[in-house]
Amino acid sequence: MEFQGRRLGRYLLSHSFVQCAAAARIVGCRGLLVHPLDNHLGKFYAKAGFQEISSQKVPGTPRAMFIAIETLQDALAARPLA
Repeated sequence: MEFQGRRLGRYLLSHSFVQCAAAARIVGCRGLLVHPLDNHLGKFYAKAGFQEISSQKVPGTPRAMFIAIETLQDALAARPLA
């Protein structure tokens, strides 16, 4: 794939963290929910601080991962978007 290895996913995730943190100040959301399409993406999200919240693995059910707004804000403070 032509875009793999260029850290675009990391940049896009950081950008989404900035947008979610801004939205949380306005509407009071609690976190960000993602459904990784495969294990590789699951590991990517886990490194960013997401926790798996699917209590059971049901075939055909998307895997769900969550990061709390506070954790997201801490990640931004530690590593601001460049």
